[in-house]
Amino acid sequence: MNDCKLFALMLPLKWCFLLLWGGCQSVVFVDDISDNDVPQCAPAGTSPLVCENFESQIPASTQVRGGDIQLDESIVFNGESSLRCETEAIESYAFLSGRFTPIQQGTIYFRVHMFIPPDTITGTTKVLNLTSAFSTDIEAVQSIDINISAAYRFEIYQHGNQMRYQSESNLVPENRWFCLHGSYTTTETAGETSIWIDDFLAVSTPASAYANIIGGVSEIRTGIGWTEQGQTAAIYYFDDLLVDTVPVSCDAPIALP
Repeated sequence: MNDCKLFALMLPLKWCFLLLWGGCQSVVFVDDISDNDVPQCAPAGTSPLVCENFESQIPASTQVRGGDIQLDESIVFNGESSLRCETEAIESYAFLSGRFTPIQQGTIYFRVHMFIPPDTITGTTKVLNLTSAFSTDIEAVQSIDINISAAYRFEIYQHGNQMRYQSESNLVPENRWFCLHGSYTTTETAGETSIWIDDFLAVSTPASAYANIIGGVSEIRTGIGWTEQGQTAAIYYFDDLLVDTVPVSCDAPIALP
């Protein structure tokens, strides 16, 4: 395997951490929910597609392309730790990938709590990506990006038709936790996306041709997915990620006994 390190734990395959060194890819499989994860990231009795509260151990200081991923106990929304993603160069990334059964028609709902340190936003950073788990080519499968861009805007970018939808400026909070949540509805010919910040609808798209993910949506990437347009370095914190086929709440889950 040349200089690549491959880690593999034979655990449920809902979550895989994509670790990339140039042309080399290593995959770490970790359990998305364990008996020690308290509080849980979803209400009791539900069966979400992806559920991660970042309380489980992950490889420390894992290197990705120009970046780093680790658990952090200093800035936490819920529980004892959050996910800290950092990059140090333009066109770099440090993200996690959660996979689930493909959905070709219908709606998925997603939610993640985010914290952005002051003066971080200088360009564009991809923080969520909806795509297909069956291809690494986000252009070919017509992925959907959720970006945070200059002027403190939220942005939806559709790879299939190269259309970009932006919120009004000065909507992205800094130095506090906020709830980024939304929905993606897909058919065989079109797709539409909405993004909310806490209780406010920040940006949405119409049902657009070539905005349906080829093969169905089956993967969500969370973290720093790409930096561009002046974003040469970034630090973002994430907590309590949830993806489901029913609407999800921004409320922190109640700790289990």
